Amino acid sequence: MPNQLPDLSDPFRAEFDYGGSTAENDNAFPPFINNTGGLYKSDGQRTGLLPEGSLEFKPITNFVFNQWNTRINKNFQNELVPGLAYRSQDAAYPDGEYALLAVAESVDRDPNEMFVSSPVLVGIDNFRPYLEDVKVFNSGPGFSTPVYHRFWSLNGEVLGSTGPFTETPLTNGEYNAVFTFSEQMDKNLISAWLDNGTSITTELFYDTATHKSKAEGHLGIYSPQDALVSLLVTSTDIAAKGLLELYPWRTEILPAAELTRDPATGRMQGMGGIDRLHSFRVEVSSPVITWTARDTGYSCPGDCGTEAAPINLPVNQARFTYTDSGSGLAAVTIYKDAIGGEPLVSTWTYTGNTYTLSAEPTLADGKYVQESTARATLPLKGWV
Repeated sequence: MPNQLPDLSDPFRAEFDYGGSTAENDNAFPPFINNTGGLYKSDGQRTGLLPEGSLEFKPITNFVFNQWNTRINKNFQNELVPGLAYRSQDAAYPDGEYALLAVAESVDRDPNEMFVSSPVLVGIDNFRPYLEDVKVFNSGPGFSTPVYHRFWSLNGEVLGSTGPFTETPLTNGEYNAVFTFSEQMDKNLISAWLDNGTSITTELFYDTATHKSKAEGHLGIYSPQDALVSLLVTSTDIAAKGLLELYPWRTEILPAAELTRDPATGRMQGMGGIDRLHSFRVEVSSPVITWTARDTGYSCPGDCGTEAAPINLPVNQARFTYTDSGSGLAAVTIYKDAIGGEPLVSTWTYTGNTYTLSAEPTLADGKYVQESTARATLPLKGWV
């Protein structure tokens, strides 16, 4: 019985034929394996045939596949994106594990004269992995609309991520999270936690269609006050390369210098470590007002004062700071004598993401009330 021929539509195959009487009938696939042309006779360095070989004093023909660039862009044959890939997902052979098979057929393609080798597991390792996409969903069955979503996208030769695509302030409770990595990762070497010490339990899956790993997990948000909680993730790929180290201020990744091998030395570039890019805003309390006069400082909640007993400032100019780390500030207003009183001293209104305001207004002797309103909570009032 003939051996079973593997699927020749497999996008990862490489082949060449040597059966025609002219060069035009010979064929090599894919074109980037650097064949010798003509009758595809190899010199031992390039892809082609070595018919003068011998094994145990018997003549044999060696089929040589050399200079096979696995980092070539997968769209090379269509000439849409010529050259080398900058991400694993764009390569003709994404990083990961492969089963290598050799198939030999006779010139006349007689199915009874076909050889299929046993598979040999090999690994391809052209890229450093990075955390490509983070989504956080409200807890409950399934995954609904995300409350947080940030990802990297390729623009030419640069990966960009200027900030979260979706960012809704979180409240205390349980959430579902999905982390997508740029390639196949080691399922036994992934850790995720929040900077407040809360660990995140995850389960890693490998998607054969995208050649990427995904981790699904649950995270708990528990904060006594508004906060910016950072996510930390570390992992390694199946070739033991560490996840690209990233910090919150990063908005660009240069793949040619951080995700690929140095063409001169073959050394993997970029720094492996912890991804600290992502953080979640927690909205559980009113804004905070602080003010400093000379060497004395006050903070509200806490020392908010009242209309009957305001905080006494011994100067006419103090530094006021208004903070809301959760949903952000919506408005800050300073009134004379009472809320809505006249004259109105100062007002600041925000429609975008503003989390801190500092001001040093000059106040005549008298009594003033400050009102600071967050975008998602009730206002906070402080009297001076």
